[in-house]
Amino acid sequence: MRRARHTTGCYDELGYPRYSDVYEAIWCTNTGQISRTGYSIAKHGEKKAFQLAVAKRLKEEKRLYGQAVQKVPADLAPRTTT
Repeated sequence: MRRARHTTGCYDELGYPRYSDVYEAIWCTNTGQISRTGYSIAKHGEKKAFQLAVAKRLKEEKRLYGQAVQKVPADLAPRTTT
């Protein structure tokens, strides 16, 4: 997971792009392509956006490798409902 800045598609009055802060989950597919998805900090809040990114990364690792590859500290790990 990494904190990143994405352009919003909007521009300010001087023509510079506006940015939003997100946490990105990035993984490599079976075909070698890099996939990524971002979770907005403004929309979800800092902790929830991070937890969503961690959950997505773990889900993709399990799908690709059969188990999670990355270890996540318990206090930062997303909550699982069973």
